[in-house]
This record gives sequence, structure tokens and C-alpha cells, in this order.
Amino acid sequence: MDSENSRPVTGARKNISASEIAEYYFCSVAWYMDKNGYQRETSSNKRLMTGQVSHQKLGKSIESSDRLIKGLVVGVLLLIAFLVAVLI
Repeated sequence: MDSENSRPVTGARKNISASEIAEYYFCSVAWYMDKNGYQRETSSNKRLMTGQVSHQKLGKSIESSDRLIKGLVVGVLLLIAFLVAVLI
């Protein structure tokens, strides 16, 4: 039994990703078929792979931007500390 809500647990729990929820929302039949081993059409696989590559590129771009912003913030803080030290 699951102690949180007192219902039987039928198997190992799996985290559900946001993309999986979106896939289910877009087409629950496609989601079901994918989860149960049905083969996709070749064109669907190509679009899926293209989308995954695009998401990876976007993720790398966001990570680079985050590092740049953090570096700029550290630089500004160091500049402020330097100016305070010089003026005191």
C-alpha cells in the first residue's frame, strides 16, 4: 500500500516529464502506442529526432547565456568592490 494516499502500488513509480505530459495532451493515442512498443512511421521519427536536436541546441544556448550573465554579475560586483576600496 502507498502510505501517502492508501492505495495499492502496482509497480515501480516512474517520473513523468513535462514533454511526456505534452505528448499525452497532444495525442493520447500516440502516447499510448509509444509507451506500448508500437513502431512510429519513419517521418515521425525524423521529426522527433529533429525536435530533440533543436531542444539540445537551445539548452546549450541557454546554459551559455546563464554563464555569461553570472560572469557579468561577478565582474560588476568586483568593480564595485574595487571602487569602494579605492574611495575609502
